Amino acid sequence: MSPGKRAAAPRLIEWTGERCVPWAPDISVVYEHFHRYLWAAGIVRGLRVLDLGSGEGFGAALLSETAAHVVGIDIDETTVEHSRLNYAGTTVEFDLGTASDLTAYEDGSFGAVVAFEIIEHVADQEQVLSEVSRVLADDGILIMSTPDRVMYEQARTEPNPFHEHELLREEFVDLIGRHFEHVASWGQRTITGSHLNAVDDRASSQEAGDVDFFIERAGDEWRIAGRPAALYAIA
Repeated sequence: MSPGKRAAAPRLIEWTGERCVPWAPDISVVYEHFHRYLWAAGIVRGLRVLDLGSGEGFGAALLSETAAHVVGIDIDETTVEHSRLNYAGTTVEFDLGTASDLTAYEDGSFGAVVAFEIIEHVADQEQVLSEVSRVLADDGILIMSTPDRVMYEQARTEPNPFHEHELLREEFVDLIGRHFEHVASWGQRTITGSHLNAVDDRASSQEAGDVDFFIERAGDEWRIAGRPAALYAIA
């Protein structure tokens, strides 16, 4: 069961590849989205949050576990109804709307805006950033992600039909930098691996500490690899 989800709530939407749903067959997609929202939940603690492109609603529900209040918006009416039936409560609500037009919300009315995997779905990306900047408080935080165009193309066998305009990581950071003075960026990629860590004081005091190793196939052999290249850019 997803965070905050009602056990008997109906499923009004299905997996199409456009919006992440908890029952998606592509496990990597689920990892990516849940990881981003869990990470963001620690940043938006105590804030009033706008979740752009809230989709199925699980992400807004995760954010509401730490935020003061979360408003999720999505452009699809059935998706919004699904979110309301499954997750709406005293600290989270869902509205029908689009990231390009946030006139329903007052200037400076949010302490944080979360926009995961929506900017590539929009043709007029400058308009989205302008609207986000307007509804954010002066000390507000934007948390946004998008696939890196080159890495994303390499990972897929065909173009994503739901994307209007994909960005290179550098273009993404530059886009945000034209609207926000302070920008920090991260990279994300799901990987298959093995984690080894100390479980007692004696082990943790040894020189062999907690270290991450990455390996890759080289023909029929394996070798130590560098840090995996990020598939998604987050800022």
